[in-house]
Formats: sequence, C-alpha cells, structure tokens
Amino acid sequence: MKKIFSIMLVIVFLVGCGQKAPESFLDELLYDNRIVAGVSPDYPPFQYLNNKGEVEGFEVDVLKEVVNIINEKHGLDLEIEYRVMAFEMLVSSIHTRQVDIGSSGFTWAPDRDAVFSTSFFDSEQIIIVKEDSDIYTVEDLKNKRIGAGLGSTGEAVVKDIEGVKITNSDYPLMFTALNSKSLDAVVSDKVVGNEFIKEMNLRRLDEVLDSEATMFLYRHNLVYLENEMNAAIEQLLDSAKYQEILEKWGLQ
Repeated sequence: MKKIFSIMLVIVFLVGCGQKAPESFLDELLYDNRIVAGVSPDYPPFQYLNNKGEVEGFEVDVLKEVVNIINEKHGLDLEIEYRVMAFEMLVSSIHTRQVDIGSSGFTWAPDRDAVFSTSFFDSEQIIIVKEDSDIYTVEDLKNKRIGAGLGSTGEAVVKDIEGVKITNSDYPLMFTALNSKSLDAVVSDKVVGNEFIKEMNLRRLDEVLDSEATMFLYRHNLVYLENEMNAAIEQLLDSAKYQEILEKWGLQ
C-alpha cells in the first residue's frame, strides 16, 4: 500500500508540474499564430457572410485593428480565425476552449457567464414592425408574435410581455417573416434593425427597450489576454482609424 501511495504521489506531482502557468498572452491562446474568434454572422453591419463565405462587418474591422495594435506592440504576426456557430453556443465555446474570444455584437446580460471587454460601441434595442402595422407602443405587443435572437438581450427584454409568442431564428429569416406577416414584430439592435428598415420599408417604435454597450467576450481567469485586448481597444477608440471604421459602416 505504501508503495502504491508513493507512486500516486509521484504521478500527482508530475501532472501538477505539467500545468505550467502562462507567462504571456500567447500562452493563453489556442494557437501561437492566431486568435480564434467565435462568431454568429447574421448581424449586419456588425458581422455577416459575404458572397465568398467570408465574415465581414464593423466588428470584424474593429477586431482586425485591435489585433494589428497587439502585433505592432509585440512584434508579432497574429492572424484572426473565425469559427462560425449558433449565437447561443458562443459563451460555452469560450469556456470549453473552442475559441479564444466571442465576437458577435455582445452586450452585458446577467446570465452571460463570461468576462466582458472594454466597450467599443454604444447602441439600443428597438422594436421593428411593418409600415402598416397597428403596433405603436410596447404596450401594443401583448399577445403578438415577436422575433428575437435566441439568448439575446432583446429576447430577455420582451419575454415577460403578456401573451407574447417568441420566435428564435437568425435576423434575415426573422425580418423576412415580419415582411410576410408571419411575425408581428422583431426586436433587434438599432444598427442591425436600421439596415432591414431601409431594405424592407419597415418602421421602428419610438420607445427604446434598452441602451447597451457592445463588447467582446473572454473566458474567466485570463491573466494576460484580457488586458492586452482591452488596452488595444482603448488605443483604437482614440484613433482616427476608429472613426474611419464607423464611417465605413454608416455608424458615425
């Protein structure tokens, strides 16, 4: 028994020694040559798939410049790899280390068990209806069919309205359903909603459901990556490049 116990102690010691503490943010990345970002690209102009199947948008450009700042600071050549998945899977993918960060128009919510970055854009949650709809106030949403992103802050805001029936899907499908009157309203980020309002001749309610800040998500207990990213975001916000990105995507 003593011999077995001694062997077990040696194994525990060796395993413990194998778990080296990170010495830089590179040690906290999945790979040493790129940052892997989880994304649900159905949220134009923040992120969407172009006709080549590539992820692009305002948030894509922000992350690109953040990584450029980190590269310049440390003399690196890190790239960005996007892994596309359903929005509701993004938080868990951070903690199971499928990705390094989450990048999908995230705003703070109490049930999102993650660390939030420095904010890089302020927006609002709004309600959008057809131009000829008889819905003019939030009160009019009682017993209506509402589209909202699964796990989104918009869904959290409207789910307690009396008698509502919530449909979860991606935003292009929900706005198509609204246009065909399969839904009575869609709740979305103001910037995203404005794109569909212009394309489909829709209108928004005057009432704002919630004001919120857009951020990246990190997993808990990072020693370096969170600080590196946040410092780079702050540097970008103070630059002319950030204003160029805002203007490019009509967010100025």
